[in-house]
Amino acid sequence: MSFPKASLVVLGMAASMAVGVWMAPYVTGTRATPTVDLAAVDSAPEAAPVATAPARETRTPTETTVTARLASITPDTPALHARLQPILARGTKVELAASGFDSAEQFATVAYLAHNTGVPFVLLKHRLLNEGRSLSDAVTLSKPDLNADLEVSRAQAEARAELWSVG
Repeated sequence: MSFPKASLVVLGMAASMAVGVWMAPYVTGTRATPTVDLAAVDSAPEAAPVATAPARETRTPTETTVTARLASITPDTPALHARLQPILARGTKVELAASGFDSAEQFATVAYLAHNTGVPFVLLKHRLLNEGRSLSDAVTLSKPDLNADLEVSRAQAEARAELWSVG
């Protein structure tokens, strides 16, 4: 390696080290904060209050708007059927699978629960609608080794995300 190339390599390494030392407090958050002499602050004259702009109001979706949006989707919605067709078993008629459910969220939750746990959809639907069991009880009867509550909350989260994308 020639002397000019070696000099450039050394100069580049030194520059990168200097940049690292200079930026490290900003990246790691260990910047020294300025100290304030309280005696000097107490003896200083009162400053006039500074007028600030009012804080900008940020809108986040409230529980009622989310619930209203999810409730506007019915189990008979064609877009929902198209999204849940791959989740259900092959050859399932989605229109028949959706019949009997009170809400699209309940239908989608049972579909995802069946898909995630391997319990047949028809069996979960029967236990939920005809026998009046809860979702976690319906899963526990078929697969007692599973954490049914965890699987139900996972299926509910997936169903809500699916409904949110449909709506």
